[in-house]
Amino acid sequence: MEKKERRQITTAQKLQIIQTVKHCATLRLQF
Repeated sequence: MEKKERRQITTAQKLQIIQTVKHCATLRLQF
């Protein structure tokens, strides 16, 4: 159970990082 929870947290963090990177990329493309 603990390992699964940790994996979910890591995946969530990765998704957040990907979203932020995409957001920064779109902002750079706009400018």
